[in-house]
Amino acid sequence: RVPFVAQWPAVLPAGVKYEYPVTSRDILPTAAAAAGHPAQSNWKLDGVDLTPYLTGKKSGSPHENEALCWRLAVRPKGPDDVPWAVRMGDWKLIGVRSSSVKEGQPNRLLYNLASDPEEKDSLLEKHPDIAQRLETAYCKWEAEMAPPAWRLKPAIKREAK
Repeated sequence: RVPFVAQWPAVLPAGVKYEYPVTSRDILPTAAAAAGHPAQSNWKLDGVDLTPYLTGKKSGSPHENEALCWRLAVRPKGPDDVPWAVRMGDWKLIGVRSSSVKEGQPNRLLYNLASDPEEKDSLLEKHPDIAQRLETAYCKWEAEMAPPAWRLKPAIKREAK
């Protein structure tokens, strides 16, 4: 639900509103195709070229029946202290940072975005099977990812003069 704007007057019609989920990882394959170098399968990219979807040559979702996964690369308080999320269709599972989970609170949240787009009511207890399917998809994706290549350093505190 974050706006994504694209402009390419020679190719994309003006005023197109595209309703399906896309990810920032779609930018590289889309830009590569626009530059005349379509992504090759051996590149193993998570994203897809959005051009045929935005021009109407293809319909539907470029990520139909596919898990869209996100993680924060920086783990402030250890390897398990990372927020993550996975979305498949209308379902979204969120893994809560271990350092922010208070006693008695769940470390996972499950939402049906079609019926609860504001993510107010977790359905984790009602649909543990869906949560498990999404978590399995996330773990498979996470296992393919390289470790973070950088670490954020805390901001330098300066003493007041």
